[in-house]
Amino acid sequence: MDNPRHAPHYPEQIQMPQDIIRIPLVSRVNRAGIRRETLGGREHIVVSSYTLPSDVVMNGILYPAKEINAHYKKLEGTLAPFGHPIDDAGEFISARTPLAINAFHVGAFNRNVEQKGNRIHVEKWIDVITANSTPNGKRLVERLEAMERGEDSEPIDTSVALLIRELPPTVEQQEAKIRAVANIVDIDHDAILMDEIGAARPSQGVGLMVNVDQAV
Repeated sequence: MDNPRHAPHYPEQIQMPQDIIRIPLVSRVNRAGIRRETLGGREHIVVSSYTLPSDVVMNGILYPAKEINAHYKKLEGTLAPFGHPIDDAGEFISARTPLAINAFHVGAFNRNVEQKGNRIHVEKWIDVITANSTPNGKRLVERLEAMERGEDSEPIDTSVALLIRELPPTVEQQEAKIRAVANIVDIDHDAILMDEIGAARPSQGVGLMVNVDQAV
């Protein structure tokens, strides 16, 4: 079995040991946290968002604070694709692959990842020129500019893509209706979602998409 910690070296389609599953966790962008910055001589729109609350339980899976604390920095420098990348068969692929970059990249990436309180704070840096060169990127820029102007606009969500192993819960955790404990293997990307959560989900029900803002 391949060492899962070599996960950054994915082929076109994510191929993992069978005990590892892919989990997208959805959260909402902080509308007030939008600003403009210049990086590398290029204008960027910077969007503030939060993800991965400590000890959150979603769909019966516990995400322990110690697991999140040990792995959240892997988000730094990852891509922020427009939606979770999939191939022609509707299967999830890594955002790092050429296919995903060509079809889903809109000039956005994740930067300045840090822990704030019981959640992880992530900034989305969107290269304005690159974004405006793609249809979806242009939609994103238009939405963010409307939010900057204070106009009513549909919310923007983000979704972090985790690779995890499901470990068995303790007796006490089982009594709390926890069916598994997440062992985080890798963090592939943190996607930007502008369309309805859950729409156009990948084929065969692969993965799980839940809103961390509604988690308990």
